[in-house]
Amino acid sequence: MSANGIINGLAGRVQKELGRFVVKGYKLNNPMEEILFYAVIEKESGRIVGNVGVHNFKVSEVGVAYFVNEDYKCRGYITEGMQSFVEYIFCKFGYEYLITTIQPDNVGSIAVAKKIGSDYVETINIVDDGQIKELTLNYYHLKNQNKQINSNLKRRINMDSVYVSCPEFENKRFNLRFISIDDCDGLLKVYSDKKAVSLFNSDNCGGDNFYYNTRERMKQALDYWKFEYDRKGFVRWSIVDKKDNIAIGTIELFHRDSKDYFNNCGLLRLDLRSDYETKVNIIDILKLIIDKTYQLFECNMIATKAIPTASERVKALKELDFLPTENKLIGHDGTDYSSYYFKNR
Repeated sequence: MSANGIINGLAGRVQKELGRFVVKGYKLNNPMEEILFYAVIEKESGRIVGNVGVHNFKVSEVGVAYFVNEDYKCRGYITEGMQSFVEYIFCKFGYEYLITTIQPDNVGSIAVAKKIGSDYVETINIVDDGQIKELTLNYYHLKNQNKQINSNLKRRINMDSVYVSCPEFENKRFNLRFISIDDCDGLLKVYSDKKAVSLFNSDNCGGDNFYYNTRERMKQALDYWKFEYDRKGFVRWSIVDKKDNIAIGTIELFHRDSKDYFNNCGLLRLDLRSDYETKVNIIDILKLIIDKTYQLFECNMIATKAIPTASERVKALKELDFLPTENKLIGHDGTDYSSYYFKNR
């Protein structure tokens, strides 16, 4: 139910960026089972201006609620916060509609409901928890009318998860985990290995050939990879040989949208120390991540490069049902890049 209220504060575990505001609160699990409220915080001032939330209603319906701090009434803050919040709820849970119940004399909340697109359905009488008398409420429906927009937002939200908490994967021989400065010495042996570097994919990398022969240069690369992760550019996993507990390579992955053949694609780079460049090793390593890539990076295709001289890599990719393509990957500057293999979802 929506009402006017004064918000003193709400400690939170998650944070969502919504326009001019940050919404902080408890992690969204299942609104059908929980009452979930979030503080709406103005970014510029850091002040709580109100809160928004979701809750179950009549067992099978999910309602949205909103409250505003008295000092911020009639400024449009809650309207703006609610417009972004309901879009997030729609794409997160896929509801066809949300409901709002408002007391008939609550003019401010009714105005917010109408501004975010809610339609009046009927006036109902209920006995709310802890109340003895019946409560008269106006009942509103808010339909999900932006399914395509929500689909795109859902993709961004789902993809964001890999940049919030980088998952780890392992089998009997190898472990994939997020890069660490502790991997510097192990990875220096990889990136100073000229035989290995000759097989690496440096397409579209601004001239970097990935040959690093000093610890300082390797550390700079690790720092840059972490920077790209923080800005959601790509993810770099270290490939760790569990027997020796040492990094023997890396995997890079990111979602690529483009006008060429490799659109809506998870682009994968595999860098391995040359003594690990065997069909068996490559299959063991790629099996850790391939099937998970489609969901992690919201893509319909995985693409990776294997030049003709990378015979072990080519054999591994073919065994994993990757197909070669004559299509060129077009770089930022219009350069054509070839020797790609792909696997559709």
